[in-house]
Amino acid sequence: AAPREWWRYALRCIFASREALEVCTELSGHSWNALWRVLAIRQRYLHLHRRGRYNLPQLPPLSLPQREELLTMEELLELDTILLFRRFVHWQMVQLHG
Repeated sequence: AAPREWWRYALRCIFASREALEVCTELSGHSWNALWRVLAIRQRYLHLHRRGRYNLPQLPPLSLPQREELLTMEELLELDTILLFRRFVHWQMVQLHG
């Protein structure tokens, strides 16, 4: 039974990797659909990152579901895209608050 369980485990890993790759490819592809998905995520990511990174007195801190949402978006987006979004938030904060 042990070898059979290892094969099942290996197959689950392969299928999970393929699903993650499909999502990643879909977001990092060069299609209009991929671009629109990244832009849709962008607005929400900027909002959540701003609230999580900067102590804004007019807004409450991120809730646990919001932090999990932010982490989920970071798993979907490419590192360069995340860094670009974060730099943009930093630029905005410098423009607004000096």
